[in-house]
Amino acid sequence: MGPLKPYYIKAREAGLDPVGQETAKQLDPEEMAKTALTPLFPDSGILAKIGLLDDPQYNHNNVNLGCIECHGSFIIAEPEGKLKGWPNAGVGRINPDGSLGSCTYCHTRHKFSVAEARKPETCGQCHLGPDHPQHEIYEESK
Repeated sequence: MGPLKPYYIKAREAGLDPVGQETAKQLDPEEMAKTALTPLFPDSGILAKIGLLDDPQYNHNNVNLGCIECHGSFIIAEPEGKLKGWPNAGVGRINPDGSLGSCTYCHTRHKFSVAEARKPETCGQCHLGPDHPQHEIYEESK
């Protein structure tokens, strides 16, 4: 279950179906994710730990938009058929059926393979730059 475990536990304790759309609406998934899904949201991750969220000069909206662009957010199917939170190709998005993620960040549509997903070049598409220096670290370590 991974990072969704707290969400599933809270839903079960409330007598709700963890993957149901009504559950997502009742539990306010965005607020839940900020505290439960650490890797997906800056409110519960490293930005909170280093005190940046307490800095009045910090522009929280820009980071939310920047982080959610890659990390994803909840996609909720509204009664009229519209999808709240869509489009969203984030690797950590929460899909309407409760599943996690988008495969296309690591697997191309032409060749869906584990080998392709594990290539450093694949990871480097996102983990690059001052906020995610993993690819630069890998390149320097060769």
